[in-house]
Amino acid sequence: MRIIGRRGDDVKKLGIFLIIAALSFSFFVFTSFSLGDSFHEMMILVDSEEEALRLEELHEIELTSYSTNGFATYSVSYQQSDTLLSYGFEYNSELKPMAKWIPTTSDPYINDQYALDLMDVTEAWTSIDTAADVIVAIVDTGIDTDHEEFTGRILQTSYNARTKVVSETSLSHVEDDNGHGTMVAGIIAANKNNSKGVAGIVQGSKLLVIKANNADNPTTTEDESDSFLESSIAEAIHYARLNGADIINLSLGTSSTNTVTKNAIDQALADGIIIVGASGNDGDTTKYYPASYPGVISVGSVDSVANISSFSNYNDAVDVSAPGSQIVSTTLNNGYASGSGTSFAAPQVAGVLALMKGYFPTLNSSAIITQLQTASVDRGAVGYDQYYGYGIVNAAQALQIQYVTITFDTAGGTAISPLQVVSGYAFNVEDPIKEGHTFQGWYLDSSFQNVFTVGTDTTTNNLTLYAKFNPNLYEVSLVVNQSLYQTLQIYYGNVPSINDPVPNEGYVFVGWYYDIQYLNPYLDEPITGDITLYAKFDPALYTIQYYVNGLLYETDELPYLTVPETPTPYSIFPFAGWYYDTTFIESYTPEPITSSFNLYARFNDGTYTVTFYDFDLSTILSTEQIYYGFPATAPNDPVKPNSPSFSYVFTGWSESFDEVTEDLIIYPLYEKTYIKESISLLPGIDTVNDFNDWNDAGIFVLDDLLSVQVEINELDMYYQIIYKIYEGDLLIDTRYRMVTIDQTNQFIQIELLPGVDTIEVGETYIDQGATSNVGVVVTDNQVDDKTPGIYLVIYEVTLEDITTQRTRYVYVLESESYHPVVTLYIIPRPEGWWLQ
Repeated sequence: MRIIGRRGDDVKKLGIFLIIAALSFSFFVFTSFSLGDSFHEMMILVDSEEEALRLEELHEIELTSYSTNGFATYSVSYQQSDTLLSYGFEYNSELKPMAKWIPTTSDPYINDQYALDLMDVTEAWTSIDTAADVIVAIVDTGIDTDHEEFTGRILQTSYNARTKVVSETSLSHVEDDNGHGTMVAGIIAANKNNSKGVAGIVQGSKLLVIKANNADNPTTTEDESDSFLESSIAEAIHYARLNGADIINLSLGTSSTNTVTKNAIDQALADGIIIVGASGNDGDTTKYYPASYPGVISVGSVDSVANISSFSNYNDAVDVSAPGSQIVSTTLNNGYASGSGTSFAAPQVAGVLALMKGYFPTLNSSAIITQLQTASVDRGAVGYDQYYGYGIVNAAQALQIQYVTITFDTAGGTAISPLQVVSGYAFNVEDPIKEGHTFQGWYLDSSFQNVFTVGTDTTTNNLTLYAKFNPNLYEVSLVVNQSLYQTLQIYYGNVPSINDPVPNEGYVFVGWYYDIQYLNPYLDEPITGDITLYAKFDPALYTIQYYVNGLLYETDELPYLTVPETPTPYSIFPFAGWYYDTTFIESYTPEPITSSFNLYARFNDGTYTVTFYDFDLSTILSTEQIYYGFPATAPNDPVKPNSPSFSYVFTGWSESFDEVTEDLIIYPLYEKTYIKESISLLPGIDTVNDFNDWNDAGIFVLDDLLSVQVEINELDMYYQIIYKIYEGDLLIDTRYRMVTIDQTNQFIQIELLPGVDTIEVGETYIDQGATSNVGVVVTDNQVDDKTPGIYLVIYEVTLEDITTQRTRYVYVLESESYHPVVTLYIIPRPEGWWLQ
C-alpha cells in the first residue's frame, strides 16, 4: 500500500557537433554550426509527405524540403535543437571535397598520368578499355559539360540534387561551378586516343552526373560551392539508385554519421550498386563518411612511388588504396589541373571497377569487390592493414580469373551437375529438393561440421559440397467431437504416439480415422504430410448386479441412458426396495443408467437403520439395525480438531435416538469459540515522514477459515487502517492500525525500527526503538498502555550542538470504534499466510 510519496523527473539533453576537414597541401578547414546564427537545418527520415507536414506542425518548425525518397529537412532555431535531437532529428550538416587542386599551364598528356602505370591500367587496356553498358554516377560539384574530354559521355538524365532539376534538352543544371567534380570525372572517364590532355581509366561508359554542392554566395568571402549538405547527398544517392547507376563515386566526406544518408546508401547497396568513397585527408585515424559506412569501398591515397600519402587517413574502414598525390585531370573551361587528396584516389578505383563490370558482366557486385581486393598489390604490413587496406588496386590483375570445379552430393535430393566457377569468387546454385525434408545448407564434409555459405564463401580449389537436410515437421491435428482436441508436431517418416481421448460419459473410444465418416481407419502409418484424424466413439454398455441376502440374484447389461427395469425378489418379508449399499442408507430409484453399479434388496423385517457420522459430516462412525421403539447406541463422542482461530467442544447429536421409529442419519454438534489472540498486527513503521512511502506491514492470520478485508480511513494528520476478519460472510473481528505522517525532515537521519504502534487497553506496549546515521539515540517513552489516548515516543540525537528529534505516535484504543471508511483492497485467505 502506498499512502505518500514524491518523484522527480530527469531531463536528458543531447548535443552534437561536426568537424569537416579538407586538405590542400596539408592545410585544414574545420566547419561547425555557429551559435550566433538564429536558424539552421535539421533532417529526419519520414514515410510520407503527410508525416513530414505533421512533424512541421507538431514541433512548430518550417519544412524546407521533402524528398520522395523518404526524408525531410526543416529550418529550426537553436533553442529547438536539443529537443529535436532527442526525437531523432539530425543536423543537415556539411560535407567537403576530399582534395584541393591548382590549374596547370603545361600540357599534361598521358605520360604525366603515373597512376595508369602504377595500377597497370595500360596493361588492362589490352583486355578491355571500353564498358559501354556501365553507368558511373559522379556525386560531386557537377561537370564542365562542354569539355572536349567528355564528348558523348554525359547522360541527359544527369541531375541537380540540390535544386531537384533534370532536363531533356540541357545540361546547364549540372554545370560545374567549382572544378572538383570535373577533375573526378576526368580520372574516371576522360576520352583517350583523342590527342587531348588526359585519358580516363574507362572508355565508353556513361556518366550520370549528379550535382550536389551548395551554391556560392557572392556576398561572402567563402566559397560555398566547396561544400555539400547531407540532404543533397542522400537525394543524389537515391537518384543514382533509381536511374540505372552501376557505380557511385563519392569524393567528399564528413567526420559525422547521418541516418538519412546511411539509409540511402544501404538501399543502393541492397540493389547491387557499388559505392566508392574517399577515406579523408587528415593524415590520422579519423573516419570520414560516407566512405566509412559498411559496404562502401573506402579508398586511401598513395604517391607516385607507392607510398601512403602523408594526408591519407588510415583506419580499419580503409579497403584499398590508389594514386591520389599530384594527380593530373580535367578542370573547368576545357582545361587541366593537378591536385592531391583521397578525392582523386577514389575515382581511380571507380574507373577500375567500371572496367571490371564491363569485362565480367555476369559477376555480381560482391564478387567484383572481392576480386578487386584480392587482385590488389599488397603493400605495408603483410596482408590487410589500416593504411593500404588490401593493397594498391591493380587493374590488370583484377581482370585475371581462374576457374575451379564444384561437385555436389545431394544426399538423395535432386541431382545437381558439376559447376565451373571463378576461383576465389562467390557463386550461387539452386537448393536441392528432397521429399519430406528441408534443405539446411552446404557443407565441406559429409559429417556436416564445416558450413559453406553459397553466395558468400569462396574457394580456389576443386571441391565437393555436401547437402544437409532436416526432416520436415508436420502437424497431426486430432479432432474429437467436431472440435480440435490436440495438435502434434511430427517429423517426416515418424509414427506419432497418440493418447486415446477421454470419451464423453456413456461412450467408449474406438479409434482414429482419416475421415469424418469413419470409413478409413488410421493404422499407425509414418507421417508424410499434415493430416487430420477424427476420433470415433461408440455408446458404452453398463452392468447392474442385483444382490439378495448377500448372494448375486441377477445381472443386467444396458446401453447408456437406458432406464433399468428392476426385478422384485421373493422373501418371507415384504420387499422394501433396492439400495446402493448393504446398510440400506441410500435407496435406488430407477433412472437413465450412466455407470455400472450394484444394488442390494431390502425387506421389511421390522428393523430400522441408524447411522452416526463423524465431525467432518462425511465419515460414518457406526451403523446398526434397531427394532421399532428400541434405543440406538451412540459411538464415543467424536472430537473435532481445533483450527488456529477456533476451538470446538462436543455438545451432543443432531437427532434423538432413544426410541427409534424410522431410519435415522445423525450428525455431531459442537460449540465453536473464536480465539481472539490468534490474530495480531505484524510489526511495521507506522510513523513516516511526508516524503517517504509507507508500506503496510499487514496482519497475521493463519487460519484457512478466515479472510481479511482491508479498509482505509483518512483522518486529520493520520490514517486509520482497518482490518476486518471474516469467517465466510460473517464479520467476527476488527483490528486497527494508526499511521501518522511526520512532516519534519531533519539533516540527521533517525530511522524508526518496526513495531506494533496500535494496541488496545490492557495490552503491553513494547517500544522497538530507533537508529541514527550519527550519534546516540536517546528515547523518551510517554506511553500509558492502561489509559486510552495518543502517546508520543520521542527519539533524540544531539551532535555538535545540533539536536534532531523523530517522533513515534502510539495509539491505545479503548474498544473497536466506527469511522466512515472506503474499501481499499480485499485479501482472500484460501491458504492462511501472513498478509504483507
